[in-house]
Amino acid sequence: MRKAVFKDSSIVSQLALMLIIFLFLSGLISFVFALLGLTGIKISPLATASTYSIVVIGIGALCYARQCADRPTLFLGLRPYTATWAQIGLLALSYLGCLLAVSLSAKGVEALVPYVPTGLRRMIESSGEMYARQIADMAREGKLLVLIGMAVIPGITEELFFRGAVLRWMRRVTNNRHHAAIWLTGIVFSLVHFDLAGLIPRILLGAYLGYAYHHTRSIYVPMTLHILNNAFALWSLFLSK
Repeated sequence: MRKAVFKDSSIVSQLALMLIIFLFLSGLISFVFALLGLTGIKISPLATASTYSIVVIGIGALCYARQCADRPTLFLGLRPYTATWAQIGLLALSYLGCLLAVSLSAKGVEALVPYVPTGLRRMIESSGEMYARQIADMAREGKLLVLIGMAVIPGITEELFFRGAVLRWMRRVTNNRHHAAIWLTGIVFSLVHFDLAGLIPRILLGAYLGYAYHHTRSIYVPMTLHILNNAFALWSLFLSK
């Protein structure tokens, strides 16, 4: 059996490895897109985002796991989920509770924004508007392509990265305190979306996905829930038009 090079490395070394992998893949994709731009080939915002998600986030997580574990598929939680109908029902109810919590927190943030200091309020509003514009630009393409590019692909790749790779690393940072690791991963998950208006709702979503993974031991569960969450958000966006 092959031995992972960074399996027994320090927390700092594994973090450095993670950053190197993702910076390299980001640079590689940017270089390819720049070359395509010089040849006159136009890449749509949705195709750009999907490519980055697949290569940088998804493949990056797989590369990281391969260097940090002898069995990278198990490292990332790629194992079947077996449950009774009662357990599936409880999971569904918990997901509805998560949606309610996320929705209420979003409404709460929206209500509190007018009362925060002016500088912070402008930052929150501008980040929210910029994020909304990016989503709107990608949503102009066909609904099926949008569903694949904005729900299915991110749901798979982001879970491989955050609940698979980052959460595993956070467990080492917190000495296997799973509550702390889950919430810290949720914070990182929210921060990298660069949307201050959605910071708290996305932290709650990220934490819920972390707990779903912790209790089921299968990354396929948070993947499915993440895809459903994004699909519901897109459905709401399509209905609002």
